[in-house]
Amino acid sequence: MSFNVSDSKHLKRISSISLVVISLMLLFLVYNNYKRQYTIIINTFLILESEIIKEASQMANLWLDKRIKDEGVTIEDIEQEILKNFIEPISLLNSGDAWIYNKDYVIFDKSGDFPDYYRGKSMRQIFEIQSRYGASHYEELTIGVENATEGQGWYIWLPEKGKEWVSWTSFRFHEQTWTLGLSTPEKDILSYADIKSFLVKQIVYALILIILLSIITRQIFSFQNKQEKLISELNQANEDLKNVDVMKNNLIANISHDFKNPLTIIYNLAELNLVNSGGNIPQNILDDLNVIYETSHRFISKINSIIDLVKLDSRGLDLKIQRIRPVEFLSEIASYYSNSLKRANIQVAFRSDADEYDFFYTDPEKLEDIINNIIFNAIKFIQHEHGIINIELLENDESIEIKIQDNGIGIEKEYLEKIFTRFERIEDLGKGRPKGSGIGLAYSRQLAVLLGGSIRAESDGRDKGASFFIVLDRNKFNEGDRSSGNVNSEYVPNRAYVDTYHTEENKPKVSIVRTNRQFEFDPFKGIILIAEDEPAIRNVIVRYLENSGYMNFITVENGEIALEMAKIYHPDLVITDYMMPEMNGDEFCRVMFADPFFEFIPIIFISAVSDRNLILEQKTKGAVDFITKPIRKEELLISVNSNLKKYMDFTQASSIDELSKMLNRRAFFKNFENLILNPSTSDLSVILLDLDYFKEINDTYGHKAGDFVLSQISLNILDAIRNQDIAGRYGGEEFIVLLPETTLEQSGKVAEKIQSRISNLELDYKGILIKRTISMGIASLGQYGDEYGPAEEKINLPNQLVEMADTALYYAKTKSCIHCGYIEKEIRTELEICPECGRPLMEGRNRIEEYTPAMKA
Repeated sequence: MSFNVSDSKHLKRISSISLVVISLMLLFLVYNNYKRQYTIIINTFLILESEIIKEASQMANLWLDKRIKDEGVTIEDIEQEILKNFIEPISLLNSGDAWIYNKDYVIFDKSGDFPDYYRGKSMRQIFEIQSRYGASHYEELTIGVENATEGQGWYIWLPEKGKEWVSWTSFRFHEQTWTLGLSTPEKDILSYADIKSFLVKQIVYALILIILLSIITRQIFSFQNKQEKLISELNQANEDLKNVDVMKNNLIANISHDFKNPLTIIYNLAELNLVNSGGNIPQNILDDLNVIYETSHRFISKINSIIDLVKLDSRGLDLKIQRIRPVEFLSEIASYYSNSLKRANIQVAFRSDADEYDFFYTDPEKLEDIINNIIFNAIKFIQHEHGIINIELLENDESIEIKIQDNGIGIEKEYLEKIFTRFERIEDLGKGRPKGSGIGLAYSRQLAVLLGGSIRAESDGRDKGASFFIVLDRNKFNEGDRSSGNVNSEYVPNRAYVDTYHTEENKPKVSIVRTNRQFEFDPFKGIILIAEDEPAIRNVIVRYLENSGYMNFITVENGEIALEMAKIYHPDLVITDYMMPEMNGDEFCRVMFADPFFEFIPIIFISAVSDRNLILEQKTKGAVDFITKPIRKEELLISVNSNLKKYMDFTQASSIDELSKMLNRRAFFKNFENLILNPSTSDLSVILLDLDYFKEINDTYGHKAGDFVLSQISLNILDAIRNQDIAGRYGGEEFIVLLPETTLEQSGKVAEKIQSRISNLELDYKGILIKRTISMGIASLGQYGDEYGPAEEKINLPNQLVEMADTALYYAKTKSCIHCGYIEKEIRTELEICPECGRPLMEGRNRIEEYTPAMKA
């Protein structure tokens, strides 16, 4: 754009308008920034309030559950204890109020503006009275208390006090509910965050800028008489601007070269050590050298592409025109990729009806770059199990056309042109994790134009595959266009390194060395699930943790597989990359937190993206930490150490059944899974136990008598088994015992010991002697293997074994005939003779039965 004298006539008017517009924009930005800071401060404080009140609610609920079982304790007593222990200690800022309401009446409000005559009334009654003094906007909070929900919001208690931001949560016990809340005046929050100072500074900065702009505008006006000279300078500046793009490209090229020098050293030294190792390098170091070699090769290739792209922009890319045979040229490329991609199960085929002796002039190195970029793109977006890439050559007198077709994810119609735009990546335009740098296809199109041709893409849409067409003008170059250095030389292809995304390395790997047993909550024996699509990074994380003493790892390449592994192995901690193929870390985290079984498992994010808002967002959603790449060992270990220990402490606190002092059902199955996963486990047995006629105790003597009997029976079961055995309360009057390294025959002896102990037990409950028998069903891992074969999938193994033991227990508790196999389907106590064969029936209950496949039938 150039300027002339007539342009200066409007300069003063344009400058004045610009000054006004810019001033308004600055003031708007100040206001908008203030509102944004205000929102962040309030939301952050609400999150803090919510976390505090949730912790208090959980502790209050646990306290209520514990104390309600004590004799002589009333709900009112417990409410006062909760008030004293968990509500009164809470205080935020100067005027923060913590409170607790029963659904029907107020329990406590420690603020000075809460009169005694409000006590005993419901929240709605209190606010209706207080509304006479200016209370308002309390409907949402009132409904929350009445309906025992949780939420956040604001209300006004006294106009002079202003808005109060509140977070509340509720818990229920039988038919009663309580709501705990934490309220903080907005003015205290904003005062604490010093937002007024922030606003004043922003206004001052804006005014300074406006003043400076005013001074500049006046200067422009004062120079209006020198317009011709100014216009001349502007025109000269306009000429200078034309060179800015070239300067930018030169800068990028210089930076790329600066990267290449140290990378080349790394690459070449790794190559030299690999070639000259002579078997003297330990295997683990050799593996590391291979990773360094391949990674640096990929990095150098990317930098080369950037340099060539810069040269294209500045028209500084030299062509080396040579004569090639298209059929032979493409056949060699197809053969190379076909061999390289075998391990990835990707088929590459070439087809042509053209004359193999027909010649064509082009720059073969640049043409191969175009083809490589398209094939690399195809490799990223096809399924490795059944991937297909077809290369086809079509020729006529005017042009040659190369078609590269794949059976990958396809491209939606609206994106067929966008993919050739720089830094637009296919997955950015659709779903999932973006792959690549986003310059490959843009670079290829520019190269094609330079070679006198074009590139286009075709696809029928998602999951329909894609086809790329390279069309080149036969007459663009001739023999006279060849570079002097290549007149008599044959083209020697410089094949690119084919990254097949480490197909073998990307298979899920499970390394379980030693797991936690009953009443053992060692963080170093916890199971850690690592989801990261780069194998080398997964390996680095595992080695960092192994060197620090951690033992058990499951590594996968994406969130989809991570979910499958989580369902099988129930990890104690998850480390996941944010950006992964198939299912990214964000979606994986969302699904995990939506499942009640996984919602408490700590999740640590790792990512090359260090955006503060992203980190805050993921922590708000539930992630316990966010570590940026490159991974720092100390930061990783601190995060894993602290979060695994917290999780183990939580698991320990929530694992014991209060009545039986055994593991609860969930904790028992977690120990069961750990034992199955432990490589040292060769055999184990399960005993499922059920007290006979337990209902009679509750009906005759009451439920407290029943609880007494259960507690005493459980203590005797624990005394009868070994320290390494695992016992749990299965439900009601049922117990379950897991016997590691115990055969079916050996477990029968343990069952007989327990039966004898229980049968001879006389329990004195308030002068009443109570005796009971117990029935048991036994199953073993050896039986599972005999009946079902080796168990490759371990997800259902504990459930299957318990189901087998339950089937045996059913037989133990019912009358049956040992002669013909008859079993009583409906309990008839008067029946003594087998209705099938007429022989005596074996009595049900107080029996031990071992599972047999015939029982299943």
